Amino acid sequence: MSQAQPTRIIIQIDNHSFDVTEYATKHPGGAHVLRRYHNRDATEAFNHVRGHHDAYVQDLMEKMEIKDHPPCDSPIGRH
Repeated sequence: MSQAQPTRIIIQIDNHSFDVTEYATKHPGGAHVLRRYHNRDATEAFNHVRGHHDAYVQDLMEKMEIKDHPPCDSPIGRH
């Protein structure tokens, strides 16, 4: 039996939450990479990828950031 895919994909990087659902199919590493970090802190993995701190990526992240979202590891932040 396969695990159900989340409707939304929310990840956390540097204590900021991001809804990456719409971007998932465009992600160079594939949507499965983002799903792996759904409701989890992806900071370490994010920081290990070259290019993630480029202006293009930072602009995308700014657009996907969820303001006032509780941390993913808190019970309130889990979806």
